[in-house]
Amino acid sequence: MAQASHSITETLGGTKGERFLNDANFKEGKKESSSLRLESLRLDPENIARVVPGRITDVRFFPSNSVKMIVAGDKLENIGFWNVGQSEVHLYCPHQAPISGISIQPHCLSKIYTSCYGGIVRLMDAEKEIFDLVVDSDECIYTLSQPTNEANCLYFAEGSGGLTIWDNRIGKRSSHWALHRKRINTIDFNCENPHIVATSSSDGTACIWDLRYTDGDILSPLRIFTHERGLQSAYFSPSGCSLATTRCCVIHVTDLDQWEKAFVVVDFLY
Repeated sequence: MAQASHSITETLGGTKGERFLNDANFKEGKKESSSLRLESLRLDPENIARVVPGRITDVRFFPSNSVKMIVAGDKLENIGFWNVGQSEVHLYCPHQAPISGISIQPHCLSKIYTSCYGGIVRLMDAEKEIFDLVVDSDECIYTLSQPTNEANCLYFAEGSGGLTIWDNRIGKRSSHWALHRKRINTIDFNCENPHIVATSSSDGTACIWDLRYTDGDILSPLRIFTHERGLQSAYFSPSGCSLATTRCCVIHVTDLDQWEKAFVVVDFLY
């Protein structure tokens, strides 16, 4: 695909002040329908684009109704921006290790956090097209995320099973918990209750936590979902009523309203 001939800020133009996909739009909706049959989905070759030159390690959609843009990071240290359906790609190389995480501030689309396995977190200013250093850790950083109600705090998986809160106002860690025996692969906040967070880990568990209830350095899970192998991800549905977890070749969907019943509702092979 062609390199971009205009700035990324021009592409993002016209998104200020709008309502975002992970905010009020979902709160007004009903619980998701389960009528979709995954086997009916098809991938059209015309809808395939090479956004970055290497294997993609993380990808995010911009939380916007007016712009269909994705940002992807790869194993070769690249960050690529693609306005879906267009031929141009904005490509950057701000890190010196494979990209491990991307987080877009939902109320300021020109601010994008990126992390790499080298322990670095940078904040991109899309208007200036620069990546400022935010965190320089001695530990690997495996993923990062932000709740919609905390613009000044960044959450990232650090080291073997650790979850760190970084406060940008003071420029240092405000909290750190050892939550899993092995690395955390994803951090996801419930859009209906942003103090509720789900983590997935290579130790084969996904956990749901309430960040309001801590005992010093100890955070106890509300629920633990155990799998036979390490998990690649755990994400809430837009309504917050379901949790999808993935491991090799299997997607588990858990109905959180059925708290005391069987947690795995359906498995999909992909």
